[in-house]
Amino acid sequence: MSALKVTEGGFCTTVQDLGRFGCQAMAVPVCGVRDADALRLANRLVGNEEGMEGLDIIFSGPAFEVAADSVRIALAGAEVALEIEVPGAKKKRLIPAGESVRLKRGTRFGVGSFSDSFCCVLAVEGGFAVEKILGSRSTCIAGKFGGFEGRHLQEGDSLPLQLESVAKRPERLLAGWFYRSGTDGSAVIRVVPGPQEEYFTAEARETFYAGRYTVTAQSNSMGLRLEGPSLRHSSRGFNLVSDGIVTGAIQVPGNGMPIILFNDHQITGGYPKIATVISADLATLGRLGPGAEISFKPLTVAAAEQVRRNHERYFQQMCRQICEVCSSKEALALRLAACNLLD
Repeated sequence: MSALKVTEGGFCTTVQDLGRFGCQAMAVPVCGVRDADALRLANRLVGNEEGMEGLDIIFSGPAFEVAADSVRIALAGAEVALEIEVPGAKKKRLIPAGESVRLKRGTRFGVGSFSDSFCCVLAVEGGFAVEKILGSRSTCIAGKFGGFEGRHLQEGDSLPLQLESVAKRPERLLAGWFYRSGTDGSAVIRVVPGPQEEYFTAEARETFYAGRYTVTAQSNSMGLRLEGPSLRHSSRGFNLVSDGIVTGAIQVPGNGMPIILFNDHQITGGYPKIATVISADLATLGRLGPGAEISFKPLTVAAAEQVRRNHERYFQQMCRQICEVCSSKEALALRLAACNLLD
């Protein structure tokens, strides 16, 4: 059986695709990759469909040994490199994020350290031979199903591949400009106010948009717990009849500290929600780890929809910059000459 043998599991590495949709009525969370843009791009680089599963790598990278005739892999989502061991060489071969590479049986490789994002994504041509459950191969940590045995990868695991080998072809990279999805440790997250603004005082609503919040170490894939200016509830209090939760909903419990519900969030909740993160900013949210600073900007629903269309337009424009890796100095010179390097 072709596989990637795990020699180091990393901090938290799971198999994820774009999510498990249409199952919340059965109390099954959506789950999915933290940075959907990175997954889509990495899959493009190795020749997969955009929504195919990949490895969601959080905080620190895993390491593997190729147990297949050949594999093709690519990283996206952070300024990080694949570190490939070359027999007899003193230094490792480095393949930066945004470029695919074909590796043969027995090759050992790992994901280097990264600090500009809390996560990155590794895609493999053909994907992983793991069971599709309820329409998705995403790992549900809370439910202990999906992905690889319903958990994160550990040393000694053998992650099965769909393909025993991949064809030789020119590798692909993102040309024109560097895909940088990471953050500088802060982000302005755009939100649509509500749906329960009336549960907060006017002063609290003003504070929410004027203040800056810090992601705490108690955050996880269920929610980002924030620390910052406290938000006071109105006379309605902070309890309501539980209603449905969407990814990006911002609940505020009795202590006044916001919680941004993320991919593995519960299905219903009984705390009022002051705002909801727009879909175009969910990938940005996924890149933020403990210590990151967040501020919020309100948008109308119509504006949020336009931002989403613009975001997709920009992503597709970026993907059109994917080209073949130059195999000679002459080809590289022609490629550089074709790029607009002047402002």
